[in-house]
Amino acid sequence: MVLWSGGWINDRIHLYILLMLVPWLIHNGHRILQIGFTLALVVITLLHFGRTAYDHGRLSMEIAEEVSAVDLIEPHTTYTIRSPSWNKSDSLGVVKYVAPFVHAVALYGTVNKDIGHLANYEASYNYFPVNHFNHSYYSGKEDYVIAWAYPEAEEFSDLTPNFDLIHSIKNLKIFRRKQTNDLDLSAWYQADDGRLAIKFDFQGSSSELANGCQLVTKDHRYTYGKFGWVTQPPHTEFSGDKKIDSLPRDCVSGTQDGVFKLNLPNGDYRITSYFCSVDAGEHKVYLMANSRKVIKKLIVPSDKAVIKRTYAVNVTDRELTQVIYTSRERVQRGTGKHNHWVWNGFVIEKSQTNSQL
Repeated sequence: MVLWSGGWINDRIHLYILLMLVPWLIHNGHRILQIGFTLALVVITLLHFGRTAYDHGRLSMEIAEEVSAVDLIEPHTTYTIRSPSWNKSDSLGVVKYVAPFVHAVALYGTVNKDIGHLANYEASYNYFPVNHFNHSYYSGKEDYVIAWAYPEAEEFSDLTPNFDLIHSIKNLKIFRRKQTNDLDLSAWYQADDGRLAIKFDFQGSSSELANGCQLVTKDHRYTYGKFGWVTQPPHTEFSGDKKIDSLPRDCVSGTQDGVFKLNLPNGDYRITSYFCSVDAGEHKVYLMANSRKVIKKLIVPSDKAVIKRTYAVNVTDRELTQVIYTSRERVQRGTGKHNHWVWNGFVIEKSQTNSQL
């Protein structure tokens, strides 16, 4: 903890004033001195308590306004915050102590599921497990912007081209990135059995692309209406033996969770994911599809064997979000077990009962 960070916590020290009263109640000095000091401390304590209760009551009403729209932040999204002054209070003037307004906005990241608060100051330090949220990769990629205590004349000219104002009250405004109802389905094709499908080959940009597949490298960012990585991208690409079939021959990998999103029509889908270790290591893989665990503790052996796993997914909000990750077990030298996941690609097919796009 850096030295100045004590400013965030020393409000709690005020509680010790109650403990300071106790010694004076058993003071061995003159009776009048004992009573005088005790009464003075009681009066100071009551004054402090009264002032604190008054301040908290006024701040509570303002903070209630600040967090009044927490339900508007949808699951699986990110947000940032901004204000010309996080210390401004309509009722108390300037409130610098413990910065209640800047901390209260964190509530928006806890009410609904899987929301990333990109302005989380703790993520600036590498000993926090979520430090990848505060990365230049996310610059300009937030889904929502929460603005607090701006003057009425503020036009938000930097936001309005790409964001819609979805909520506005006295001091609070919430902007959501503009959304389009159009899906880019140009990469889909009709399989031999009549099912509409799309194939993804995860690999490096210089590797041979499997026939009929969409190329996905570790740097392929998500674009609304299409597909791509929505988190910090996988850190490595591997190319394998030419004897391996072209789709599972190459892979991307990472130690941090990888999140790949695809926009598609609602309906039932069958997905087949491919895994093959092309780096002579053994891997343990977990995979979630739309918040449901579909692969658990899959061991990808080091002998270049191709592992296929098929699972069904029902899409109801025109999004398929797959999260791939690995366990945090320490890797011992010489064991051949690697601490990163591998993913070579996947094929998704719409069910025959609703195969029309």
